[in-house]
Amino acid sequence: MSFFVKQKVLLILTSIFLVLALGFSSGLHLFISSQKAEITSTLITKLKFDRAEYDRIDIGLQSIRVFNFKASGSYNITIPRIEIDLGFDIRKDPIIYPKKIKLFRPKILIQRKHKVALHQRRKSRSPKRSVIKRLNQLETDILAKAAQIIVRDENAYKIKAHLDFKLLRSEGHLWFSLARLNYQGNSILKSVSGRMILDSQGPYYPFLVSNKNLSQQNWQAKGKIKKDLTKAYLYLKNSGIPQELRDLVGGLIPNPETINYAMSLKVDFQEKLLFSYHAASTNISLQHPQLADQVIGPIPSKVRAMGSFDLASGDLEISNGSFKIFHIKDKTQSLQFNFAGRISELLSQRAVLSFSIRNPQQSCSRSLASLPDGLGPRLASLDAAGTWGFSLDVTLPLYEISKTDINSADVWGNCQFRSQDPLFQTEFLKERKFIPQLHNYILSPQQYAFFRSDFSQTYSRFLIHSFVANEDSSFWQHQGVNFRALIEAIKVNLAEGYFRLGASTITMQMVKNLYFHQNKTISRKLQEIIISLYLEQILSKTQIIDIYANIIEFGPDIYGIHEASRIMFGKKEDNLSIIEAAYLGTILPSPRHYFDNYCHGSLNGDTRQNLYRTLERLHSSGHITTIQYQGALRQPLHFYRDQKVMSEHCPMVLSKAEL
Repeated sequence: MSFFVKQKVLLILTSIFLVLALGFSSGLHLFISSQKAEITSTLITKLKFDRAEYDRIDIGLQSIRVFNFKASGSYNITIPRIEIDLGFDIRKDPIIYPKKIKLFRPKILIQRKHKVALHQRRKSRSPKRSVIKRLNQLETDILAKAAQIIVRDENAYKIKAHLDFKLLRSEGHLWFSLARLNYQGNSILKSVSGRMILDSQGPYYPFLVSNKNLSQQNWQAKGKIKKDLTKAYLYLKNSGIPQELRDLVGGLIPNPETINYAMSLKVDFQEKLLFSYHAASTNISLQHPQLADQVIGPIPSKVRAMGSFDLASGDLEISNGSFKIFHIKDKTQSLQFNFAGRISELLSQRAVLSFSIRNPQQSCSRSLASLPDGLGPRLASLDAAGTWGFSLDVTLPLYEISKTDINSADVWGNCQFRSQDPLFQTEFLKERKFIPQLHNYILSPQQYAFFRSDFSQTYSRFLIHSFVANEDSSFWQHQGVNFRALIEAIKVNLAEGYFRLGASTITMQMVKNLYFHQNKTISRKLQEIIISLYLEQILSKTQIIDIYANIIEFGPDIYGIHEASRIMFGKKEDNLSIIEAAYLGTILPSPRHYFDNYCHGSLNGDTRQNLYRTLERLHSSGHITTIQYQGALRQPLHFYRDQKVMSEHCPMVLSKAEL
């Protein structure tokens, strides 16, 4: 065959193919148009809508575009634009089928019926339980951009999720990227992505969620959700607190990027969300100037809690919880607290936390051993036999902490302490032998000089009664700590927002002056309490008040009752009159503040009123008679004003001309 003939045959065949192709495409377009109602009906049937409508539909050879699609049924959906990529398979019915569906800014509204009868709930599935299954039944890939899923409970609550997702039937996975999740208008989760395996065998869909924002601390959790969406399990094991949660700890945790922790969560989706929570950490630490002077930790610990969350009211209840702290090296040594509580309207400005803590009867020795490093450094040498426990009930408005109310509190136990530390031995406390560690660490030279002196206990009995009346009215009854006063002080401090009151007994003040600096921290207060309980077991009340009177401050660099009596009144402590003894007791809460009275040589109005109140306490308690009380009120208070002493101790009070 010649070249010319071959060319002619090829041209004829090409022409025939083009005619057939054009005819086929035109017929295909007409066929697609005829299938429009059937395609729409198929989608509506599989998604189980009651009705559906749209403004416009454009049909092409390979795709269909639907505009302003709206459908209603067990859930409502609004989609501004849908693009459906078509496939062709003569084995399917219809032979043209949706191969890929793209949803742009879909909005899905799921309306939950609240307080449905139990037998009705069993007969009918909740709308949310079939959404994933229905999408999966479409047997097509689905991609959604800027989707909104809203769950509403008859206007009682609203949950809104902003996300992108894609369901890939070829992989059997549902991929999603959650921008944010809102509950009652509050953002509770954001920047989370994950995937769910839809082709899994068994009753659960496995899933994986994580934060992949490289500018933040990455985390990854895995879990599973029941296919009818009634239960879910989540497990997380990570190193480092996620960045989005670090604002919650507010610098309280000094090592958020290196903390190792594991947690598990089980949720049962009923009328209330029922949950079971477990978490553990091996190296969490705490740091705050009001907690301690140093980092507290690491703190090996476990927490567990069971409870419920009411989506309608926003109430969170914990019915059974426990928190356990372990010894850093010996896990058999632990300190446990059991708790229960309720937060009403969790995410509102009216949220109120009511909780109770029950410390079960447990070993004093194990409790001491379980204290983390940094919380009680002075307690390291202490051991104890016996058991102890406490209970506490508190109501705390989360947005008005100053209105916290401690409803009840109780402490019980029979801890018998012992120590090998020379600073806690009777030869030091009773005989006051020289201990270089204490002298160099805490006491000033003036304090130590008076502490080591062999004072007579014949000083004015009015002086002792004055100290007790002003500083610790229950001194002769308690065992070192007045727990009732401590609770009241906590209430006041919470209301004021700072450490205003300390509720320290005379024993605790003695401990503070012997062993601690003046920094006000929770750590120091805890150590004061435990050491005071110990010292009350090895010292008599008379020995305690004797040490106390000889080391406390009465003014700038004026320590001990002997020095205070000499400087202010020019006499020994055993010769003080009633009003002089009452004055020295009156100034103890703030001796430097009251010292300007001595420097000016007379009492100001506030000091005079406080002095009269001290005399009234001495009289009402029976420590002075009515005649003595009336005589003290009439007696003027004269200071011994030595110019050398004044120039040494009053430089900030008096001018050079006055000196």
